[in-house]
Amino acid sequence: MPTKPDLSEYTPQEIDRAENALISYWNWEKEHDIKPIMVEAPLVSEVFGFGGTLDCYALVDGIPTLLDLKTSKGIFPEHIMQIAALCVLLRENGKEVDNARILRIGRDESEGFEDHVVVLDDAKSHWQIFLHLLEIYKLQKAIKKKGA
Repeated sequence: MPTKPDLSEYTPQEIDRAENALISYWNWEKEHDIKPIMVEAPLVSEVFGFGGTLDCYALVDGIPTLLDLKTSKGIFPEHIMQIAALCVLLRENGKEVDNARILRIGRDESEGFEDHVVVLDDAKSHWQIFLHLLEIYKLQKAIKKKGA
């Protein structure tokens, strides 16, 4: 039998928000057949020199899908960049990715719930932006290392 979590460090409002988020996810999950393959999995790209941790890679309705969970008030371009990078990580690590979804889970009823399907062909330009940002990061790191 699972043990009850210790919630003593959380306010009633924080607990209520977490419960709302969980209920929103469960309502979405009821409409889909989900078979998790990887959850909270760290991956590294030897080709591009970066790493990341994906939220969930699963068969969703039989389709290999990257699921990214967000508790933000919206879906932003950097979220699509992250999806593009995670798809590259998955593919480099031998996983097929045919679909990607951002599940934006509101913390209360006013923030709602959004299932945003990412068109992977459209994410290619976001991948290019990610690569440029990665190069900037590497250049900044090299400058710091030189002490300039």
